[in-house]
Amino acid sequence: MRAAEASRRSVVVAEHDPDAGFSLVELMIALAIIGILANIAVPVLTSGITKAQVARALGDADAIFEAADQYRLDSGEYPRTRRWRRRPPELNELLAGVDFERSDVEYRWRRQRLRHGLMIRADDNPEILDAIRDQWSGGVVRNRRTLYLYMNH
Repeated sequence: MRAAEASRRSVVVAEHDPDAGFSLVELMIALAIIGILANIAVPVLTSGITKAQVARALGDADAIFEAADQYRLDSGEYPRTRRWRRRPPELNELLAGVDFERSDVEYRWRRQRLRHGLMIRADDNPEILDAIRDQWSGGVVRNRRTLYLYMNH
């Protein structure tokens, strides 16, 4: 009888002792809950970031095409072809807010005989190119690494 009373007393003491801390099972359950919440939150956040990048790229593309059309109206021709991440100097004043040196997406203005357009490259996140292609109202040519947007004149 004394052994049973002693074990009951030790259980009661352990449950009410503020210095006892958490058990291993309680810690594992808390970590499992945090892991489940992280698995739910990360894709949602990543999707939001991609949507923001696509919206910014589409806004930049609209601004670039408007500036190129304005330049063509003023000078009679489109700006010359430039390298990746280089803003055509002819459009510096018209494109003050467009960053051609972004880290997530690269731009390249291209002047051709029939199609003047904007090349977009996103090596780190190709889903951006697919989303831009789906939302662009003009013509689109897509290859493995590059998206070429042009206006339907």
